[in-house]
Amino acid sequence: MRTRLLFIIFTLWCGVTLGAVGSRTDCGCLQSLPPGNHVVLICPQGDGPTLAEAGAIITLTYQDIVKPERPFSTGGCNGGIVWCGGPLRADSFTGDNGQTTVSGPMAGGGYDTEIVWYLVHLVNQDCMMSYVPLVLVSPDINADLAVDLVDFSIFAAGFPSPSKPYDPRLDFDGDGSVDIVDFSLFAQHWLHRCS
Repeated sequence: MRTRLLFIIFTLWCGVTLGAVGSRTDCGCLQSLPPGNHVVLICPQGDGPTLAEAGAIITLTYQDIVKPERPFSTGGCNGGIVWCGGPLRADSFTGDNGQTTVSGPMAGGGYDTEIVWYLVHLVNQDCMMSYVPLVLVSPDINADLAVDLVDFSIFAAGFPSPSKPYDPRLDFDGDGSVDIVDFSLFAQHWLHRCS
């Protein structure tokens, strides 16, 4: 399998652009990217903010694309995300420049610090992956695609911080603490399920 060069551009709400360049020969997680610090809330029902609303539109640019492709994500690099309804797909197929965006809603549960995007060439079986440093959190903490009593018990065990040890899975607004704002976000999604 030949090595391909891929470029990933991740645009944040504040206008800052992070770029990452990686070389791929297989489909394994790239551990050298810095962890993300932009937090996006996802929910099994898909009613959390879209990436565009969260100010986190992802632009994927793949070099050496022969025909239009539509990248997809099966979860996070650490295996902590479960999508409702199958893999999360890019907004559209890649254009002539090998570029596409991801800006829509996300339905799923769990927690992870990187979204892994796959682009597989079915003709020659090449697999290219891009890693976007983006923290995904969900009130569906145990990733069973339902916000229920199990999730509440996990949340209650870590609430509040700093009086209890900080658990980033419970920090739904990404402010570095688990507080009443996080409890309010949890309550807004109570009993939401993947449909």
